Amino acid sequence: QTIKLSEDGSTMYTDIELIMMDWETPLMEEHAKIICHSGGDVLNIGHGMGIVDGFIQELNPRSHSIIEIHPDIQQKMLRNNWDLKPNVNLYFGSWVDFLDELPLMDGIFFDTLETHEFVDFISIAWKYLKPGGVFTFFNNNMSSPENEIFQPLIKDIILENYDVSVKTVLVHNADIDNQKKYSDYGGYFPDGRRKYFCPILKLKNK
Repeated sequence: QTIKLSEDGSTMYTDIELIMMDWETPLMEEHAKIICHSGGDVLNIGHGMGIVDGFIQELNPRSHSIIEIHPDIQQKMLRNNWDLKPNVNLYFGSWVDFLDELPLMDGIFFDTLETHEFVDFISIAWKYLKPGGVFTFFNNNMSSPENEIFQPLIKDIILENYDVSVKTVLVHNADIDNQKKYSDYGGYFPDGRRKYFCPILKLKNK
């Protein structure tokens, strides 16, 4: 699917689904702070509009790795000179392609379109974290209470490997009507709630 950007730059989408909206900015800022907690080595899987990577750059970690699979976004990253930033390592392809070469990280953020990819990655993410490392992900299950954000399929894996906490972020400008211009799906807040539950998964000491 070809990825498109709205004229005002607020929405990234394809002909069949939304990818990202600029109202997610405060959420991305929070995720960046979480993975840059130590100022060490961080990994973001899924560049999208580049919002979270922009915040990561402001926090200036020791190294900043980005995995991006979509060729349209890859070209956008090159036009914006992400390949020239001194602490950035770009990996163009699927995260699966780089499992054998990824170094251990102090923080990892995961935000891709495919749900099955998330389930596959979270089952092994702990292997790529340094002691005390933190993993977080974009939580699509925004309309659920805090204790229900983890799918049953991954809940056991999470609780076995991580100490879990959740930070609530208030979203004040989620424009649901604007989202409907680009997708039949009416947005991430179907019940009108404006709370985002940000998962923080800290690797357990075993």
